[in-house]
Amino acid sequence: MWVEPELLHSGGDVARSAGQRVLGGAEALSAAAIGSSIFGDFDAARSFHQRLSAHRTSRVDAMRGNHQTLTDVGQKAQTASGWFSQTERENTRDVSHITDA
Repeated sequence: MWVEPELLHSGGDVARSAGQRVLGGAEALSAAAIGSSIFGDFDAARSFHQRLSAHRTSRVDAMRGNHQTLTDVGQKAQTASGWFSQTERENTRDVSHITDA
């Protein structure tokens, strides 16, 4: 198996950065006010406003979940990168002891 720890670490950075962007979008979307009378003051307008508000809340929750997933994947990639690098150092050390003998 061939692993390039630097690329794995870099990919982790990209995933975490994407997670931060998604979180920023979630915060911006949740802060965007949807006035209750923007569509008018009749039953269908109020019903549409309620559905739109519920959909926005659902999207914000999904985006926050995506942020968590991307952050977790990024952290795991960086952790794995460290493990592969450590294993490679240990293997190199062990092999050099054999060739020195």
